[in-house]
Amino acid sequence: MVRDNCTCGSDMQLKMSAIMEPREDHVDITIYPIYHEKQSFGFCALHALNNLFQDESAYSRNSLDEICKALSPGSLLNPHKSLFGIGIYDVNVVFAALQGKDYEALWYDKRRDPSTLELSNIFGFILNILSPLTMWNISLGVNRRHWIAVREIRGKYYNLDSKLNAPWCIGEVEELLDFLRESLKDESKQIFVIVKKSVARDRLWQKKASPIPIIRVVRSEAIIVERSLEKFLGHMKR
Repeated sequence: MVRDNCTCGSDMQLKMSAIMEPREDHVDITIYPIYHEKQSFGFCALHALNNLFQDESAYSRNSLDEICKALSPGSLLNPHKSLFGIGIYDVNVVFAALQGKDYEALWYDKRRDPSTLELSNIFGFILNILSPLTMWNISLGVNRRHWIAVREIRGKYYNLDSKLNAPWCIGEVEELLDFLRESLKDESKQIFVIVKKSVARDRLWQKKASPIPIIRVVRSEAIIVERSLEKFLGHMKR
C-alpha cells in the first residue's frame, strides 16, 4: 500500500520528463491506500486487471486459466497462456475477463489525438508494451509483451504497472493526455480504452465531434472463439 503526493512541473520539458520517467515525487503517499500488485513471473495480465479494478480478488490465476480453457476447449496445449503455468496470458484472455464484468476493451486508433476521449465515461486504460524480460530482477536480455493498467483515483491518474515499486502518479487530465500522446508515438505500444459495455455500445467514450473506429481485436491471431466465450460468460453470470 502507498500514499498520494503528486507534483508535476509546469514547464513543458520538465512535464514530459516527469510523465515518461517515474520519480520519487510521483509516488503516492497520502493516507488513502492504492491497491498495487507487484510483478510475479508472467502474470502481468492478472496484475493489470486487479490493479485496474483496485481489487485483489477481482481475478485470480484460476479464473484466468478457466477463461483459457473456455477459449480453447479440449486443447492439449492451450494457446492463450504459458505452457509452464507462469501466466503470459494473451489479449483474448484479457478481453474475456473484462467482458465477464460487463466491460469492453476498445483499441485506440493511433491516428487520433487523446483529447478526443470523453474521460468522464472511461473506466481506465490498459496498455500492452514491450518490456525487458527479467527473472529475480535480473534482465534476460530479451523483450516480451507486458500489460499495465492506468486509471483515475481521487482526481489523479496513476500508472499501476506491476513492475514499478509503487503506483506512479501521472497527474491530472492534461498530464494524462501527454502520457497517452507519448505512448501513441511508440509503434510497439497499444492502448485499450476500458469502458462499460453500454458506453461502448452508445459510443459515449469519445467526444461527439470526433468519431473513432471501434476495433476490439488488433491482430489476426487474437480472434476470440465466440461460442466458447459466450458459453463461459454465461456460466459466470449464473
